[in-house]
Amino acid sequence: MKKKVIRVILFLFVVILVVLSALIIWQRENVIAFYKSRTQTEEELLEEVETVMAESEEAIKKDHPNVYVPSISKEDEEKLLSGELSPEEVSALYNLPDLEPDDADSREGSKADNATSNEGNQSTGTVEKDDSEASSSETTGANSTGNNDGAQTANNNSSQAANNNSDQSKEDYYISNAIGRMSGLKASYLSKLGGLERQAIADRNSGMSKEAVASKYSSIAGGYESSCDSQVESILSDLEANLKSISADTAIVGTIRNSYYSEKRAKKSYYMSKF
Repeated sequence: MKKKVIRVILFLFVVILVVLSALIIWQRENVIAFYKSRTQTEEELLEEVETVMAESEEAIKKDHPNVYVPSISKEDEEKLLSGELSPEEVSALYNLPDLEPDDADSREGSKADNATSNEGNQSTGTVEKDDSEASSSETTGANSTGNNDGAQTANNNSSQAANNNSDQSKEDYYISNAIGRMSGLKASYLSKLGGLERQAIADRNSGMSKEAVASKYSSIAGGYESSCDSQVESILSDLEANLKSISADTAIVGTIRNSYYSEKRAKKSYYMSKF
């Protein structure tokens, strides 16, 4: 009888350990963030945030120097949290994002048209034929044919260069657009979290217990985080598809994804230390 009781107790103990382990793994990011928020100063965590953001921008611009990587300042983030700035105002302030694919194409198309036009003008000439100078006309015609062949080759090279520039322009646009959309999401969710904080303070002041406030609003904040993660993955999926459509390297998608989650972890620890 005692052995059965011991086996049951051991079984329950193992089950509890498994459940706790699974919970820790599932909430690993939050556990680490909470630990860091209690073992590091606010200044140290802010420095870590700034370092992560700088490294992220450097990694993105390494192979894509023309890509726009907006960086919302700490002051403007605080204003989003306090409600002094709206996400729309931040979008206008940081130009999130205002490029259009057609505009990029038309700019490159204009360059190609101008190049073709210039080449064509150089190879165009007026040959006046005279019946009494047939031999001279034949010679001129042969030279004209040779010049036209050379002009056609130059035009083909010019068109190929324009196409390559157009693809690079599209690639930079797609990347800038994705990063801009993610920055817009960041502004939107910072604003939501600020509103959530104000609601939590109001509930606490109205007499709701700390435990009840924590339970209510941590759940809502977790829902915001999951929603933001889902939207980011959708943006990155769009980016990957767009890059593949022009046969561009998709490695940048992983770089942007790693940058997002690294910054999120650092920011989570920082804001936990504040609140």
